[in-house]
Amino acid sequence: MNRLIALLLIGVVIMIWGCGKAVEVKKQEETALRFKMESLDGQEVDLAKYEGKVVMIVNVASKCGYTSQYEQLQALHEEYSEQGLAILGFPCNQFLGQEPGSSAEIRQFCRLNYGVTFDMFAKVDVKGQNACELFRLLTSLDTKPKGGGKIGWNFEKFILDRNGFVVARFGSSTKPDAAEVVSIIETELAKHADSAEPGPIPGPQELTLADYLWKNRILIAFVKSQSNADYESFQREWNSRCEEASDRDLLLIEITADGESRLGNEIIAPESADKLRSAFEVEPGSTTFVLIGKDGTENLRETEIDLDEIFEVIDAMPMRKREMNDKE
Repeated sequence: MNRLIALLLIGVVIMIWGCGKAVEVKKQEETALRFKMESLDGQEVDLAKYEGKVVMIVNVASKCGYTSQYEQLQALHEEYSEQGLAILGFPCNQFLGQEPGSSAEIRQFCRLNYGVTFDMFAKVDVKGQNACELFRLLTSLDTKPKGGGKIGWNFEKFILDRNGFVVARFGSSTKPDAAEVVSIIETELAKHADSAEPGPIPGPQELTLADYLWKNRILIAFVKSQSNADYESFQREWNSRCEEASDRDLLLIEITADGESRLGNEIIAPESADKLRSAFEVEPGSTTFVLIGKDGTENLRETEIDLDEIFEVIDAMPMRKREMNDKE
């Protein structure tokens, strides 16, 4: 009996722990092009046909504030398809019913309004219990710059290298032809597909804060170590809050005194971490949270973890015009 009670208690603890984790991110072990999907014309498509190409996967909708991004997607297709870029559009009706049409209606809308000629697929669920396996995989990966977690809105973008491994994820408000997106596309197009094995994890990278100010809201967490219960709890809660906030261009930069500093799954070079500490006048080993806006100005500084206050300030920060249009 005592053993049974102990097992039940362990089970309860595991359930509570699991609920506390916003996203279980993992390393990609196999190509994302191993799935078969249905085309907009009702034909089965083996995504393996795109192996050797650089692939951009986008969840799309016809009645969204971001629908005009079809124009930039088509422009990318026309400019880079001959070099090996494949754009795959997956309509989804899970966000305020903004893709209500049939496959025929979606096809007609895309062709008449935006001249879409890149590959389109039948409607799918991209989040929740019925999410298709492709998007389950895409959202399970901690891919910079947005990171892991469920789809926040229409027109999120995933870029796959020529081997089918996800190399970048961008939120809805990042336009398909944004400089940071095009840079990754051109970098991947310049490479050759050697094998289906993921490449080596990159070493420490130089970080220039100005390169990330397009994220609009950046929280820099200066901590002694990420390996402590309080900070691990903060990370889980931060991920949860970011999911609830949908796509708000939020970015977390972790500057650690003991251990590796990180931006998503990218290791930040110690020299860059030291420059950030100096720029924001933070003593090594101290706990300080600095929230800055897209202009680089400091909006909040805390020496204790208080996510309620942090998100209260985030909510009060001016939103981009295209974000406001999306909420109308």
